[in-house]
Amino acid sequence: MRLQADAEPEAATGKRDAYAPYRVVLATGLADRPRDDNVLGAPASVRAATADADFAAPINLMDGSPQPGPSPCLGSQQLFLLGPPGADARNTIAPPPRGAVPAATPRLQTASLEYQRTFDPATPEEKSAGLTVLLRRLANRTFRSTPGRAWTDPNGDVQPNPWYNPYVTVDYLEGVPLNDAAAAARYASRGKRQPYAAHPDQQADQVSSQAGPRTQHTFGLPNNPTPTAGRCDWLVHLDRELISPPELLHVSACQPYQLTRRFIDGDGSTPQQKFQHLAPWFDQSRRLYRAFEFFTTHGRGAGAPNVPAGACSGRSTSTRCGTPRRSWRCATRRQPTGRTSLAPRSCRSTSSCWPCGRRGSPPAGGPARQTARSWDSPPAMRLPTGPDNPDPQHPGRGSGINDTLLRAAAADADGQPGGGAALARLFPGARRGPPVPAARAADQDLQQRDDTQ
Repeated sequence: MRLQADAEPEAATGKRDAYAPYRVVLATGLADRPRDDNVLGAPASVRAATADADFAAPINLMDGSPQPGPSPCLGSQQLFLLGPPGADARNTIAPPPRGAVPAATPRLQTASLEYQRTFDPATPEEKSAGLTVLLRRLANRTFRSTPGRAWTDPNGDVQPNPWYNPYVTVDYLEGVPLNDAAAAARYASRGKRQPYAAHPDQQADQVSSQAGPRTQHTFGLPNNPTPTAGRCDWLVHLDRELISPPELLHVSACQPYQLTRRFIDGDGSTPQQKFQHLAPWFDQSRRLYRAFEFFTTHGRGAGAPNVPAGACSGRSTSTRCGTPRRSWRCATRRQPTGRTSLAPRSCRSTSSCWPCGRRGSPPAGGPARQTARSWDSPPAMRLPTGPDNPDPQHPGRGSGINDTLLRAAAADADGQPGGGAALARLFPGARRGPPVPAARAADQDLQQRDDTQ
């Protein structure tokens, strides 16, 4: 990934010079917006920040050799070292044998990332509260920044700026301590335990591979310590066409700068702290889940033969719709029109079909493969069914998300706030929260075996 975009002599914006799509900002924190409307993640008091000119010239690697290829750039799975000019106070940021930074690490040094300030002990500033480091990028990387949401035309009328392209904060670390390099005490740089987790509880003092230096850091190397669970959590980013409506369950519902802060909200020790950036699809009090009735995805198999008459949602007729997972595939399988939908379809099968709500007899040969949610479970209502409408089949509670394809795995979810919004869902594509209760282990195992047939 190049860190500078080429100049465009014919640019429609009139900004023809080369520019840097990214900015690194040192600030006292994020701007305080009482209505939580800091959509751009604007910093409060900026102490220092990079500029376009910082990325204009080629750079060297840690061993002093020029960076190959277009420079400056960041290669795949590569780390990039950015900081002020000169050596650090204790001369520990160096390649082997004097330091631990890999010799092939690209390094860019710029005076834009250093500043001098006289602190007032009576004022809470970064000396006591720590510094905030922000990574910002252009909302549209294809053309340079054009600030100002509006402009005044020759007639004196205010017009919206069609080329408005601000920098947006996409990641940040707050509370980074300032250390006294003249003191004899050891100190360490601050880093994340996981690449996409920026919550303060996910930050830790770094432990160098060399025990001797008084300044511990992991520059150019993977952060250390690692997550307490021994692995990083997966932040799903669907930068492609969707192939199924359930993929929308990974959509985030927060401002860009809040994504890494909410991805893991806390130390990550409990499942409820993870993936807090997602939209509240499973909270039936918000009724957001009902939109899945109208979501479809267009398939890429143009010209494929139509599904035979009598098929159930693109699957041939059979009594195999009995288990929930098969019913999930039945209901979300591609339709003859080339689309996939979560809405229950009509079914001509003579046996029980869970998505359609039909009831019938178990397959011939007895209920040898019967599970708790096969033949005796309630039907799935259509997704627009609201939680406030009483239903004769469910006396005393009406119907809601737990009567749809997005139902919770826990049997008592209806008695919990939001219909058990934080609980695990019955289907893997909608799973969130703690593991499925042990009482359903046998049913889950049967579903897995069914899925392989």
